[in-house]
Amino acid sequence: MTGAKRCPHCDSTLPISAFSKNRAQVDGLSSYCRPCDYNRKAAWLRRTRTQRTEQAAQWRAANPAKQHAIAVRYRAAHPEKVRARVARRLARQLDAFVENIDIAELAQRDNGRCGVCGKSVVPAMRSVDHILPLSFGGEHSYANTRLTHLRCNIRRQDRGTAQLRMI
Repeated sequence: MTGAKRCPHCDSTLPISAFSKNRAQVDGLSSYCRPCDYNRKAAWLRRTRTQRTEQAAQWRAANPAKQHAIAVRYRAAHPEKVRARVARRLARQLDAFVENIDIAELAQRDNGRCGVCGKSVVPAMRSVDHILPLSFGGEHSYANTRLTHLRCNIRRQDRGTAQLRMI
């Protein structure tokens, strides 16, 4: 049968579309069907989690300069993700409600306009502003956030809701 293959794990004969690609195999397909392959990989990940965590910790301890360089490159390449992670951590520390905020979705909701100055915000300068600051008991949610320029957000600092638009 040219259009089918047998999975040795579940002992089923399935169409070749049920198998992932694998260039290392003679026929170019994985030995196991997709569900069996997924389950095998998930089991391996669960089984080796502590070992992989320990190995990663050992590598980081042995290579602090490389680890630092990797972290610096990541922060430079993903400033929005870093700012979002810092905001979530701050909200958790203040015991506030934390919702995952997607800055692209926030930009679409706010029509790409800064909530402080009202001008258009380019993606490189996006920032999430809390209308009621976290330090005043505000929550990290879509209802309490708006899109701003990074500069406008820094200038605004943690002023309350009375100062919603700067001039």
